[in-house]
Amino acid sequence: MNTASNIAEIQRYLTPDLYQSMYNDIMANQDQDVAEFSNLNAMVSDSANENGQYVVSVRFTGTVSEDLNSLPQPFAEVWHFVKPAGSTQDWLVAGIQQES
Repeated sequence: MNTASNIAEIQRYLTPDLYQSMYNDIMANQDQDVAEFSNLNAMVSDSANENGQYVVSVRFTGTVSEDLNSLPQPFAEVWHFVKPAGSTQDWLVAGIQQES
């Protein structure tokens, strides 16, 4: 969950820039509901080697219920992952784009 109680765990998966841009929203989120993905698809939409790092963009689509009492709604997002080229470091999320 993206809540203040999980901020250290969330930080492990984000680049420092994305973490800073999301920090205030995460700290303000008191919602304890867990999103339920009744359908989730992922497809690599782009990959590159830029400025000494690998960049991979993954498009996620499907349906999600934001809380326990809502019907699943369609969604589409593109997540951008990065890691230094040739390293064994974990991939980090560098950006998330929501499609309308």
